[in-house]
Amino acid sequence: MKKKLRKVKEFWSEIGAGCGHSGSEVEKLFKNLQPEYQKIKQQLHISGIDTTFRPMLRHSYELFVAYDEYYSLFFPQGGSAVPGVIMTESTTFV
Repeated sequence: MKKKLRKVKEFWSEIGAGCGHSGSEVEKLFKNLQPEYQKIKQQLHISGIDTTFRPMLRHSYELFVAYDEYYSLFFPQGGSAVPGVIMTESTTFV
């Protein structure tokens, strides 16, 4: 179990290093964005909704697009935004 947690922490650390933050900060951000993202996605599927607005996360359209791409890539069927198993090109982190 400890090995699994270590691999997941390594994943978040790599992501954080790419954007200048710690792995724990990035993991916390992804956890906190999921409810807001889910709410926006539900609103987009309501019939008759105003489709002229740009969906935003934390007042940022770019963040919404980035999170939408992440979520679509890792969770095409839905689910938690913080993965327990992480697939990469070279290996699977469990």
